[in-house]
Amino acid sequence: MFLLRILLFFVILYVILKFVFRFLVYGFVKKHAKNFHTPHEEQKKEGSTHINYPGSNEQKLIDKEDGEYVDYEELKDDSKKN
Repeated sequence: MFLLRILLFFVILYVILKFVFRFLVYGFVKKHAKNFHTPHEEQKKEGSTHINYPGSNEQKLIDKEDGEYVDYEELKDDSKKN
C-alpha cells in the first residue's frame, strides 16, 4: 500500500510539473519571440521574392590598370602513367 501511494504521488507530481513547465516555456518563448523578429521582414509583401547578392553594392578595390600579367608556359609530363 505504501509503494502504491509513492507511485501515485510521483505520477501526480509528474503531471503537475508537466503542465507548469509547459506554461512557463510558452510564456518565455512568447516573451522573447519579439527579439527574433526583424523590421526588415515586416517591409516585404507576402509572396514577393527579393534576392540580395553579396558584395553587389561594394566597389572593387583593385583597378583594371593595377596588377601584373604573368606569362606562363605549359609543361608536358613526359613520364607515362600505366
